Amino acid sequence: MKCILRMAVLCAVAFFLLGLVGAVQAQKQPNQPGRSALVQPELRTMDDFQQMVRRMLPGLRKGFDMAEAADLFDGFVSQVEQADIEIIEVLPERNLLWMMFVDGQNVDVIENVARAGKDPFMAFVVTVERNANLHVFVVPAMCGNLGLARIVAPSLSAPVGMNSAQAWGF
Repeated sequence: MKCILRMAVLCAVAFFLLGLVGAVQAQKQPNQPGRSALVQPELRTMDDFQQMVRRMLPGLRKGFDMAEAADLFDGFVSQVEQADIEIIEVLPERNLLWMMFVDGQNVDVIENVARAGKDPFMAFVVTVERNANLHVFVVPAMCGNLGLARIVAPSLSAPVGMNSAQAWGF
C-alpha cells in the first residue's frame, strides 16, 4: 500500500512539473499586436523605415540591451543606414525568438513570440553577422516593432533563383 501511495505522489509531482515547464516554454502573443505609436501610418518605403530607425535609436539601443543582444545594435544600425535590407512577405506561422516594442521612452522585449494574425504581412528584413552567425531581424511594416526571427549559419546560402528571405523560410 505504501508503494502505491508513494507512486501516486511521484506521478502527481511529475505531472505538476511537466505542466510548469510547458507553461514556461509556451509562446507569448503580444497583448496589443499591430501599430506602434511611432509608426503612423504604415511604413511603405525604405526611406520611411530608415527614418523610423533614426527616430527610435535610444529606444532601440535600450531594447537590444534588454534582449542581451547589445553586440548586435551597431551592426543593425549600420545595415539600415547602408540600405542593405530586403522587403518580404512573412507567413502567419512564422514565430520570433524575441520582439522589441518601443514607444517613446517605454521599451519592452518579449521572448518566443507567436503572431496572432492569420494573414501574411510585409516586413523589412535586416541581417547582422556576428560570432559566425547571421542574425535575421524582421520589422513588420504595419507596426515598426523589431523582432529577431532566427539565427543561421552563414554557410547556408540561398539557392540560385531564391532570395535569402525565402531561403530562411519566410
